[in-house]
Amino acid sequence: MNVQWASVSGLYYKYIKCIRDSPLIIKRFFLLFLPLALLCISGAIIIFQSESNMSRLELRSSEVAAINVGVNSIETIVQSIIIDLAYLATEDGLLNLINRENHELYTLPPADWPAFSQIKGIYDQIRWLDTNGQERARVDFNNGKPLGVPEHGLQGKGNRYYFTDTIKLSRGEFYLSPLDLNIEHGEIEQPVKPMLRIGTPVFDSKNNKQGIVLLNYLGGRMLQYFDQMMAGTHSQVWIINRDGYWLRGPSDDLEWGFMYQKPEASMGYHYPAAWDTISGTQKGQFEDAQGLWTFNTIYPLKNKLNPGRDSIIQPHLDAREYFWKVVLMLPDNEFQSLSSKAAINISVATTIILGVMFFVSWKLAHTWVRLKGANEEIHQINLRLEHTVLERTLELEEAKKKAEKSARTDELTGLNNLRSFDYFGNAIIEQSRRNEKTFTFIMLDIDFFKKINDTYGHHAGDLTLKAVSNCIIEGIRASDICARIGGEEFGILLPETTARFALIQAERLRQSFSDIVVPYDKSKITLTVSFGIAESCDDDTSIENVRMRADKALYLAKKQGRNRVVLLKS
Repeated sequence: MNVQWASVSGLYYKYIKCIRDSPLIIKRFFLLFLPLALLCISGAIIIFQSESNMSRLELRSSEVAAINVGVNSIETIVQSIIIDLAYLATEDGLLNLINRENHELYTLPPADWPAFSQIKGIYDQIRWLDTNGQERARVDFNNGKPLGVPEHGLQGKGNRYYFTDTIKLSRGEFYLSPLDLNIEHGEIEQPVKPMLRIGTPVFDSKNNKQGIVLLNYLGGRMLQYFDQMMAGTHSQVWIINRDGYWLRGPSDDLEWGFMYQKPEASMGYHYPAAWDTISGTQKGQFEDAQGLWTFNTIYPLKNKLNPGRDSIIQPHLDAREYFWKVVLMLPDNEFQSLSSKAAINISVATTIILGVMFFVSWKLAHTWVRLKGANEEIHQINLRLEHTVLERTLELEEAKKKAEKSARTDELTGLNNLRSFDYFGNAIIEQSRRNEKTFTFIMLDIDFFKKINDTYGHHAGDLTLKAVSNCIIEGIRASDICARIGGEEFGILLPETTARFALIQAERLRQSFSDIVVPYDKSKITLTVSFGIAESCDDDTSIENVRMRADKALYLAKKQGRNRVVLLKS
């Protein structure tokens, strides 16, 4: 033990002596070690990126597989309901009942309906309604104890939408209602009971239509089964109807917003950019600031039992116009955390390799310290020359970037100037024509801006313009383009939007501007802003056409009293 300690101590003092006697050892060491360390770290970064990309790719694939499972589970349930309905519409018990000459004397349901209801356990009601919409036979699930409803409990449903839509259908056609909440006595039943109604017409032995058979499916069972099938994913799992409202959402408060008349309880309200992408595409996957989005579309009206015929029908909708969206949203922090484990392993390995390099580089530096002379001098000169060239190159590139930015932006506010705004605007016109979608142009002007300059001075006016610019940037979408057009006038381009959306956006901005307080000297400057909105049309050949209409709308806003939003209809 003492011999080993003495050996280590001797080695230690040997290195200390070398440092004192040869200061160039340290310099040589770093010249050798730093490139190797940089190469090692670069390799570690490349490996880390590769592992991270592989993990992300695997996650993306698993998300797609998971969403396919969810879509298939719902489609399978809908198809199984259709099979049950087709069976009930043609089974002997019901046919014997409707073939009686005076079936109004018989109001008890077919004998096998209660057993069918109990075995299935998923139908709140099974009903036969005659051609006038009067219930002739009905079985209620009754919390797992199916019960045939007596004659005095049967109701007339001739004016209900599901009867009037189903009675119009032909043999072999099926009606599917929207998935919504059950309503009793004009109020949403509590606790909420999601309901899906599926119906088909029935015919007697003479091929005469004798009403409809209707199943009230307990939609909560489908949603629970969907949750079970999606339990393996770490993402937030949502089901959204065609209007952007959550059927299965982030929280109970945000679900079924369309039933409670709550437009703010929709994906389009909380995630407008993501919903624009999801609603316009059948399926896909993308990343944004919120995280990883994976989505697919369910077409419940599409008949998979008979692919050549869309026999699942809603009279007012085509099979591809009625759909639900299944969306998986993996938050960005969870998505990024997948790289942590790989980062730890690679960091440990890199640290060990760097330690070995450190030791080897130190030994080599100690050996090479005697090799001094002309080569070292030339090497130092080359290093200084390379450093100088790099500095000059960076200075030129920086000057070029500043010049390009100055040509594109307004010096005071940092927004686009009129020239670059027109360039983006004409590009959006071309894009709008290709995609056959409209865009909107918002022009805004600070009310009584001259009075601010006259009262407080031009410096206060500049501060006000900057405050307005910051408010615009914070209040628009990432895809929108804004610019200072001139003086106190600003313009905003909203790609792929309608006038309705622009009105909402402009009204939000108007309210935000009302809250602006610009402190100047001992005063507090407040302001209001007027807005003019124009929507693009097919006749627009340049952005100037749209801007002229927006400017006319702005003039009307000023004329009508300022601090308001005016839309000029094309």
